[in-house]
Amino acid sequence: MKMRHLQVIHAVISHGGVVAAADVLSVTQPAISRMLQAAEAELGLTLFEKVGRRLVPTEEAEQLFQEIDPFITSFRSVQERVVDIREGRLGILRIAATPGLAHSVVPLTLEKVLRKRPGMKTSLDIRRRENVLQMVRANVAELGLGLLPTDAPDIVSTPIGSGRIICVCPADHPLAANTVVRPSDFSRHRLIMMTRGSPLHSLIASAFDDARLPLNWAVETPYSASACNLVKAGFGVALVDSYATQQIEMGGLAVVPFEPNLTVTALLYRARHRPMSKLAKMFFTTVTEQN
Repeated sequence: MKMRHLQVIHAVISHGGVVAAADVLSVTQPAISRMLQAAEAELGLTLFEKVGRRLVPTEEAEQLFQEIDPFITSFRSVQERVVDIREGRLGILRIAATPGLAHSVVPLTLEKVLRKRPGMKTSLDIRRRENVLQMVRANVAELGLGLLPTDAPDIVSTPIGSGRIICVCPADHPLAANTVVRPSDFSRHRLIMMTRGSPLHSLIASAFDDARLPLNWAVETPYSASACNLVKAGFGVALVDSYATQQIEMGGLAVVPFEPNLTVTALLYRARHRPMSKLAKMFFTTVTEQN
């Protein structure tokens, strides 16, 4: 599979059509169409269907997009790094972080680092935890921040703080009056959960397993902030990490501690065998000292 074909598929889906994709990739619309046809022939899949004058991605194309999105993003970041090196733009600290930490720990730390290095440049990419680890491993990001440890041998994880699993519900919801909520409290309520297979989902599921109760969820999402917004929209109640409360406006919502107490550790990730730059060391020292 040619890299250019993957880029074209990604661009057409992410930008909503051939015209926008051609503009982003700086090629003609007929060239985009030809590459899509070649990609479909090579893969043996129908990736787009014509609805009126628009190309609509098929279910297979959407599934492929989920697989190639982190890869294309990483490749684009590598291209940017090459430009930085070629044009002599030094002193750029590249960070990848999960949403909760990107909206809480990262800005607090950067504010302190910028006092010492006001001329520094920073690139912050907000991604799911598995993509953060991938970007650190590929040296697309020098530092990563995420929740829960990793057993990857090439990644060093340094604790920088901790939170816990909480229940977020509407302020007028029956569970809002509880001092704590337990797995047994969710049998009559629509539960919004982290995506299956994610570390947070596994952590929460372990509490239900220990209580010998089924984990019956109604909605799943990869982001805690999205779960909280779904609660606001009336879809149910959510079990999320406490860092989520720092990402969104919590008006109209109540937070209730979950029992058993499930600790969620915030960590700084870096490559084990790659020395840190001066800026990365400064960020590392600052974030570990403040937490």
